[in-house]
Amino acid sequence: MSDERDIYYDERTFGDLSYMWDSACSLLFSDDDFYERPLSNVHPIVRKVLRDWHQEPVVRYLYAPAAKVRRRLEAQGYTREKCATLWEREYARHLARLEELRGAGYDEFYAEIDAQKGLSYEAWEARYTSKSKEQFETYIKWGGLQHFNFADTFASVAMEIDFHKPKAIWTDLSSLYPDEFDVGLSLHANLERNPPGVDLIETTGPVLILTEGTSDTKILSTAIKAMYPEFADMYEFVDFEEFKIEGGASPLTKMVRAFPNGSLRSLTTTLPDWNRRLSSTKVVCRNRSAQ
Repeated sequence: MSDERDIYYDERTFGDLSYMWDSACSLLFSDDDFYERPLSNVHPIVRKVLRDWHQEPVVRYLYAPAAKVRRRLEAQGYTREKCATLWEREYARHLARLEELRGAGYDEFYAEIDAQKGLSYEAWEARYTSKSKEQFETYIKWGGLQHFNFADTFASVAMEIDFHKPKAIWTDLSSLYPDEFDVGLSLHANLERNPPGVDLIETTGPVLILTEGTSDTKILSTAIKAMYPEFADMYEFVDFEEFKIEGGASPLTKMVRAFPNGSLRSLTTTLPDWNRRLSSTKVVCRNRSAQ
């Protein structure tokens, strides 16, 4: 849908989200976060940012309370605890890089390097809470001694929300052409029909194999490891017996035939041994088709 657009927290932008705008909107916003209002009637934060340059009388935008966005991130695994753990790993690497500067002849660096040692996530957060948000946001200081990044952009977003405590997260849709965003469709329906224009091949993920019993799983998994060891990690098994579900090909068949109506994205293969009814079924849920 978009190559590059800004997502704001209050009046500031998440810089790293502009190049992955579509994915970010899908994760951060729900379908009911869409608004279409006259500029005079938009949310105050949005009006404050847009009023000096927005040309159209009507504004289309996504807007959600920051607390709601943070809950959506948490539901996807970005809990405060996990973010703190990720921070600790990256901070250890950050300190190791700083130590390499000790022999570079910059004596003025040493005090700042020593001051950053031994900080926990909570202590680091408290240290920068005492500074202004402008200082924190541009905390590249003395050649970048306080600056470090996270490989997981959304973990960084979650931590920025925790630190800055903004009121809202929002993004402007007004520059989208009608064929890019159909107001008659939901947000996520629009995102799905207009995938990002990036030259990437979507991976299928592991193949889920459904079997009737534990013995089938053991035989098939052993066979795959023996015959195709290079693919062994690409298959996952679920059997009815293990999960105490009524076994047999008939209930398995009924369940599999219902899969295309769901939203599963994994390539799913069933291997029941009741040949009179169903010898093998492959379900591609992404395309809502069954074979």
